[in-house]
Amino acid sequence: MVSLTAPALRCMLRAQAFSNILYALARLGVRPQRQWSIAFFRHSLPMLPTFSLQSLSNITWALARLRCEAPPPAPSAPSR
Repeated sequence: MVSLTAPALRCMLRAQAFSNILYALARLGVRPQRQWSIAFFRHSLPMLPTFSLQSLSNITWALARLRCEAPPPAPSAPSR
């Protein structure tokens, strides 16, 4: 069994893969657990500028279908 770290997984997955994963879950009616959703958004949001309009549409549809909300942004480090 191969163990992948989150950064390695992010490098392997492109924007469309993130879109396809969430779309497939919605089509199957599988609502992911909160921790999964948090990890999904943490890894996919930095890639947002690379998402095609179709990918963004698929994610929006899937979130609505699953009645999921994106978690609030992580607090940023205090500036000095």
